[in-house]
Amino acid sequence: MGENVKIVEAIDDGKIVRVSEDYAKREGLLILRKPVQMTLEEKHAMVKAQQDAEEKHVYGLDRFRKPLRYKQNDIIGSLIEHFHWEIAARRKLKGLTRKQMANSLGCNENSLKLLENGILPSNDYILINKVEKFLGINLRKDGQPYQASMRELALSSSPVPAKEEKKEEKKESDSKNVLGNDIEIID
Repeated sequence: MGENVKIVEAIDDGKIVRVSEDYAKREGLLILRKPVQMTLEEKHAMVKAQQDAEEKHVYGLDRFRKPLRYKQNDIIGSLIEHFHWEIAARRKLKGLTRKQMANSLGCNENSLKLLENGILPSNDYILINKVEKFLGINLRKDGQPYQASMRELALSSSPVPAKEEKKEEKKESDSKNVLGNDIEIID
């Protein structure tokens, strides 16, 4: 062996073996290290460096992200808080990539990425409805069922006035009288 070869202890097939550090890294073996004695100042410096690194990682992108404008976008305001986290979590739970889910939904992968970041790519419920049906979740504050068709949702959100309701009932009863009991009306 050469002069610059560093021998380390590593775990190989459940046994502790002594091998060169290069070999252990090349084979992907777990290298055992002896604990290093640090002074109190070194420990504080290391903790501070770790906190700075975590802060950079966590807040690095958030500095550039624009805040969501819930008041300007009625659709985002009608969705549950942190809807985008729910979408990303459910997609990951199903083991799907964004590309796979976008292909299944028939939408652009970038649109799904924006949605998972809390930005609605277009100002309508179409993508939200597709995502709700695909993932089997409800993202709306009002609890409107995602399974309902657009027609049902439209009818439920704009109730029919009482006069029109009575007229419809009268038409149905008139048509039954004219047609008799032998004919069934199918809507």
